[in-house]
Amino acid sequence: MSPRIELLAVAALGVLLAGCGTAANQDALVVGNQYEGFITVGGGGLQVPLPEGEWRLVGTSLYADRMEIDGVLIRTKQRRVSRLVDFYVISGPQLRGLRSSYKFCGRKDIIFMGKSEFYANTGMYGWGEQDCWGINHWPMTFSGSVPKHLLALRDYVEANGLVLPSTMIAVHYRRGGKGKFFSLNYYFNPELEGIPPPQQVEWRTSDWHRDRYFLDPKKKAYIEKLIKWGAELHAQVDKGFRGRFKRGTP
Repeated sequence: MSPRIELLAVAALGVLLAGCGTAANQDALVVGNQYEGFITVGGGGLQVPLPEGEWRLVGTSLYADRMEIDGVLIRTKQRRVSRLVDFYVISGPQLRGLRSSYKFCGRKDIIFMGKSEFYANTGMYGWGEQDCWGINHWPMTFSGSVPKHLLALRDYVEANGLVLPSTMIAVHYRRGGKGKFFSLNYYFNPELEGIPPPQQVEWRTSDWHRDRYFLDPKKKAYIEKLIKWGAELHAQVDKGFRGRFKRGTP
């Protein structure tokens, strides 16, 4: 995870609200509530597309007078964590000086890199234009410097007796420019499709590392499926970045 600026406020209540959330207000971020379709985050009209189904918000982190927002939503299956959506958004002049641009779009060490446009520190407010997506494996160990919204996820999983896989496969998107930026991460649990957990959990030595995953036909097929899924979602991510989703329309 990228370093975070000093946390100014945290909204991570509702860890034990499984079954108590509601999808009634889809335009307010409330920990414990369930959401469908998309969520609108921050003051810049940025929208996070949600895959099919209901997603429960289990943690948020608020920064810089609500101009920076992290959050994580969860789906479960048979008491196991099946999917996650992890988002970070920022908009407005607060972009200047808060963080350096994410370097994800320039990475060459991940499983897959799709569309990639990266112009570091040339956009408005000192942030660069970015448009890329890729696939990477993530050990779910919550070690090192962990953002508060992910600590809330860990607490939610433990409090509700859920099983979190040792490794999840993430489809990542980065969009930036014109005074706004978001990072969207869609996590999948490969164990639910009969793929055993990796023998090595550490990122560099994992069975899912880009240098090894293709040696297993099941892992290779799984990644190919996610590449197709990620390419199809890219248009929805672009639509959300432009704030063009409307309730009640496709």
